[in-house]
Amino acid sequence: MKKLAITLYAIYAVSLILALTFGSGVSQFLVSWFDTKFNLAEITEVTSSIDDGSELLAGRSYSPTYAIDGEFRKTPELTFTSLDPKHLTVGAGGTLYANMSFEGDVLEAGIKITSAQDADFEKVMSFRFVKKYPDSLTVYYFLRGHSDNPETLYTGVPVYVYPVLSSSSAYNVTEHSLVYDEKHFSKTEDGMLLPIAPTEPGEKLTFSITYANGLTAESQPFEIVGQDPSLVSIDRIMLNGLESDEYSVGTGAVFAVTFFNGAEQVASDYTLTFSDESDAKVDALGRFSFKTVGDKEVTVALPNGYTKTVIVRIRNVVKPPIFADEKLAKNHTVKVKMGESVSFGFSFDKDVTYKSATYEYDEEMIGLSSNSSSFTVTPKKKGTTEIKMIIDDGMVRVEESFTVEIREDRSIGTLIAQNVKIFVSKVLGH
Repeated sequence: MKKLAITLYAIYAVSLILALTFGSGVSQFLVSWFDTKFNLAEITEVTSSIDDGSELLAGRSYSPTYAIDGEFRKTPELTFTSLDPKHLTVGAGGTLYANMSFEGDVLEAGIKITSAQDADFEKVMSFRFVKKYPDSLTVYYFLRGHSDNPETLYTGVPVYVYPVLSSSSAYNVTEHSLVYDEKHFSKTEDGMLLPIAPTEPGEKLTFSITYANGLTAESQPFEIVGQDPSLVSIDRIMLNGLESDEYSVGTGAVFAVTFFNGAEQVASDYTLTFSDESDAKVDALGRFSFKTVGDKEVTVALPNGYTKTVIVRIRNVVKPPIFADEKLAKNHTVKVKMGESVSFGFSFDKDVTYKSATYEYDEEMIGLSSNSSSFTVTPKKKGTTEIKMIIDDGMVRVEESFTVEIREDRSIGTLIAQNVKIFVSKVLGH
């Protein structure tokens, strides 16, 4: 910043001298040149990590990176506009997503790239979005309160049926149809199948799923056993395979309920109630999670009248960041010269859910600015001080402390500039 200021003063001083010597035209030329050079933004090309004309899968999000070529003092900001907003969404950073509502199996859609810093630049890119169907699939089913694919189902205990695509298949974008025996099942409002009649001895049933391209797959065979829900004996309720009155987990955790009578797993329908119903999310499989952190009360009720209430403590995952500068990570010392600023980048492990940092420091000694991935230190006085980085979600607190050593800039260039400044002050009598 100091060097830039000196450069500016020098340019305007030369302009003034030339104006006085040769007239104002030279001065205006220099000022115009300076304004153009230091505010320059001429974009010649924008390239994307996804080529123009690429074939992409509809229903998936793509986040290409964009590189700007040209002449500019400060990197221009790009604006992305969808040329087919009905079907193609483009985010502020150029993220692409084609929804699945278009007719047919292919969508030709594009985007326009512009920049406020260079009004003359415009680039149009076109993409081909295609619907593709799975090569193969497996039909699974989940018995509430029990497990995946049991060989025996029970009347009154809902079943959730779902397809699993092969790992090598393309992304499926079609509605599939589920086929089941309507004599033995009815469909509930939340999409579950409810067994309503037992099968005959030796009789086996299957579920099947069919896709728009004609691909059909069946589940493994199963039987249905008649069961009176009020007589089901359950003495243990487990969440995610654990039995406790209190559970403590990080945000994003999903709980599955299973039942046992002694060591034997038991199938039963159940209902869930929460201390704050608006904070809980329950899916069709009967699994639940929470939107916010804190202590949650969960009550599981069975048709036979048995209930169990547990406390689920949802905590943010709070950990210190990983610093890009190895020296900073090792000795936690920041060395900076007067008149300069130094920035330090950091990131978090993928399992960390709380990533907001605050700072405590001596404002008379340093200035500090920060964002979600770095902080910048600007010295005000010589000496030694401390920065404390705090990550606190209200329940867990992590602190990182850094020693800041501020010294005078004794480089040759700075000493010359200081001496010139003192000389000019004396000549001008200041």
